[in-house]
Amino acid sequence: IPADIHQGDICRHGGKLYVAVDVSGQVPLKGRIDVYDEDLNFVKRTSFKRAADGIVCLDGILYVGLGPASIPGKPFRGNYFGKFDAETLESLCEPFLVDHGYDCSAGVQNLATDGVRIYANFYTPEPDTPCFIVFDRNFNVLDAHVFGWRHGLDVVGGGEGGAVCFAYLTTIGWMGQKEKGTPPPQALVRYAELKDGKMRDISQFIS
Repeated sequence: IPADIHQGDICRHGGKLYVAVDVSGQVPLKGRIDVYDEDLNFVKRTSFKRAADGIVCLDGILYVGLGPASIPGKPFRGNYFGKFDAETLESLCEPFLVDHGYDCSAGVQNLATDGVRIYANFYTPEPDTPCFIVFDRNFNVLDAHVFGWRHGLDVVGGGEGGAVCFAYLTTIGWMGQKEKGTPPPQALVRYAELKDGKMRDISQFIS
């Protein structure tokens, strides 16, 4: 479907798809939520002043990343979040700042949930900086993990022994698209699990 600007993250609720859209070049409304039905027909949208990135729905509430508290590209420890009613798209609170305890270098890449916790994925300035943060629904930090940069993430169900399983995307050659003669970027689907306080790749066990 046509996309006039950057579509950052997506979630599904009640037979609809919700897309967090960054329209930073359009002042003063820098972010929006676009809603589609499952045939990808446009349904409605709402716009707001802060940029949008990660999005997830938990118990009928859309939790949306609303951009960093500092300049992108510089390490910082704060991101804004908002809550919206999934049916009306009305804002349920003013944007609030969450200090997730570790430096990152951009907004929230993805938000996901298992119905209890919220999982957030960030870009980080250093390879050994935790970028995968586990929150409760009040955005208290429950756990943090070093798991590399990921360009797509969602919960795909529970595993054995209380494990939470994820599918994630990592891109191949995504910077090479700017160079002549290089193939277009591709997405590699991989799998991971969070179990006993540890995050690990389990792609080799998926057939």
